[in-house]
Amino acid sequence: MSSKEIATAALKVKGMDFQVTFSTATGEKVLKALIAEFDPAQLFNPNSDSATFVNIGEHNVIMYIRQMMRVNNPTE
Repeated sequence: MSSKEIATAALKVKGMDFQVTFSTATGEKVLKALIAEFDPAQLFNPNSDSATFVNIGEHNVIMYIRQMMRVNNPTE
């Protein structure tokens, strides 16, 4: 098995963990809470570079979770 195939298989397993975790009723509630708390409507904060970077980081975590949930279902 090539290193690419190993990495792909590991990613699919990890993605399945995210799907299992966040597809339960409790997982959906937790994800909604995370999105409400850490996915700002506006990433750019004109008053603070630091706040902008924090917003971008928080947004990236939410996007990572969403992407991991789609690993095994790329059309979603």
